[in-house]
Amino acid sequence: VSSVFQKIRGLRRKYDIIVCDDVLQRLLSPSDTLAMLSDHLRPGGVLMVTTPNAARGTARLRLLRGGNVCQPLSDDEAPEGEDKKMMPYREYTLREIEMLMKDAGLELTHSEFIIGMDVNANVWPPMPVKEYFLQNVFLAVQKIAPPLRNYLCVAGRRPTAEGEKGT
Repeated sequence: VSSVFQKIRGLRRKYDIIVCDDVLQRLLSPSDTLAMLSDHLRPGGVLMVTTPNAARGTARLRLLRGGNVCQPLSDDEAPEGEDKKMMPYREYTLREIEMLMKDAGLELTHSEFIIGMDVNANVWPPMPVKEYFLQNVFLAVQKIAPPLRNYLCVAGRRPTAEGEKGT
């Protein structure tokens, strides 16, 4: 965590847009990290965050079967020299991400549930029929019920002047 903060503090420029794609769930202190990133936005700049939805349909099914919502790190995701058991992992709901963005001093400009992965039948070796069928069912459910979608996308804008609201 200290290395993440050091890298962010080491930034010397201001940016128009910062994208955090699929990293928020790995941060030990997401509120502090988002606040530091918002400090590196130009006035009117945008911070965009995408992250897995804690309330997605597959996570709910996993809970019903007695499983854990959070998936463990695979060996290739763990940074070199770090014990993967020590890596933080926490998924969020849309409301939680919105609150984190507001706490970082950003005005919400976009907030939605998104579908993270489409069904792909053109894989090799061929996907088992049962898995293909279940992916199609999960995709259909996600299209019908947005709160059950796999991912969240939230964007916030840094105010252009102290206290000024965006248009």
